Amino acid sequence: MPRSVLLCLAVLGATCLALPAAAAASPRQTMSFEAPRDLRDPATRDAALDEIAGLGVHALRVILYWQDVAPQPQSRVKPAFDETDPAAYDWGAYEATIDGARARGMRILLTVTGPVPRWATNGAKDNVTRPSPNEFQKFMQAVGRHYGDRVDALSIWNEPNQPQFLGPQFDARHRPASPRIYRGLVFAAQRGLQRVGLADKPLLLGETSPQGTGKVVAPLTFLRGTLCLDARYHRAKGCGRWKGPCTPRRSPAPPRTRSESPHAMPQTWAAYLSGSRSSSSPISASSERVRF
Repeated sequence: MPRSVLLCLAVLGATCLALPAAAAASPRQTMSFEAPRDLRDPATRDAALDEIAGLGVHALRVILYWQDVAPQPQSRVKPAFDETDPAAYDWGAYEATIDGARARGMRILLTVTGPVPRWATNGAKDNVTRPSPNEFQKFMQAVGRHYGDRVDALSIWNEPNQPQFLGPQFDARHRPASPRIYRGLVFAAQRGLQRVGLADKPLLLGETSPQGTGKVVAPLTFLRGTLCLDARYHRAKGCGRWKGPCTPRRSPAPPRTRSESPHAMPQTWAAYLSGSRSSSSPISASSERVRF
């Protein structure tokens, strides 16, 4: 079975685009544009796509909310349906956005994210708390079957370190809880795509928000937790083994900012991540993030 193309993504601030020449971006770097409000509204979608295309945009990021397309998303009880069948979902406005962007020659990055159907969470408490990896795997099979030949890459979760998209962010002792939950969802997505023949479809992870608070896990803390690394960037004890191809090699930890936010990314951090990725993994950057 071919190895899944699992690409690590670290949220690194816009200043990373101004790194010295030694850390210049690869010529294969791509930038993506997003305008979710205008593109979801049928009244503004076509004009927005025309304006985006007129700006010379060649890649569009589309955020697909699981609860928007699933049947009975507010029900605590899962409805009876084949969760792996694309015909069971209402893809709605996403169809017009993706088809319209493709018709204008744009590449598509599809970010699949919460909020999720309430019945797809452990405990059915709400639409973000502990989404079931098993349910997500089935949903990703449907996503893969429906969009696999129409999108260029897939990404798992929008800002998974934010409580409005994934919870809980912290446990009762205020230790980060979301990285472990997120890790399970990434593996579930990987399995789902493999089952529908998309093992080689680029799969990105870690599209975090850029700053931590008392309710938001800081992005570098989140990324280390996802990759099972401790504060010194060594394998963390008591953490499930990370099996992705982009696990960083043991090396000196890069300097850390006081806030654990990478807004002022040091060159050593860029070199550390660059040295850890698979040689076949492309890098692409936008105004908020660098993707590996």
